[in-house]
Amino acid sequence: MIIDGLKTIPMAIHYIDESIDLGDIILEDTFTRERGDDYFSLTQKHALLSQKMLLEAIRLIDSGNVVRKVQDRDKVRYIKRRTPEDSKIDWGKTSYEIHNFISALVSPMPNAFCFDNKSKVAISKSNIGDSFGMVIGQLNDFTYVVSTGDGVILVETSDKIQAGDILN
Repeated sequence: MIIDGLKTIPMAIHYIDESIDLGDIILEDTFTRERGDDYFSLTQKHALLSQKMLLEAIRLIDSGNVVRKVQDRDKVRYIKRRTPEDSKIDWGKTSYEIHNFISALVSPMPNAFCFDNKSKVAISKSNIGDSFGMVIGQLNDFTYVVSTGDGVILVETSDKIQAGDILN
């Protein structure tokens, strides 16, 4: 879901049937993926919401107030099992797509990778800023990395700005 760029992450508690994840739904909810979220931070959000949902589902089942929702089997899609080769970065993608890719593969997942002239290079994290216009860092006296809607841009200014400033 991170690689696909989903901003709203769906969750469901459902009955078990003979299929994979296709039993009638007991309860549904979503949570929002922020720009700075990665696999690790989303698993924390997921854990908090799933605990809340599980307690609510137990209460609904216990009280007999479950309204079962049949899943539309034609809309369910599965992603193929990933292989180590699937973690290679395609530098031809947009900054945001590459950021999503790297963010989906932070520890404990196998990191995204590429190759330099000599060997394999593991990329453990990327940063595009928590909001548009955020100054992420300074490269030298006049060059700064600023987050954009697509990713980041390098800008030059003789004005004094610093990491964490929001430009608008």
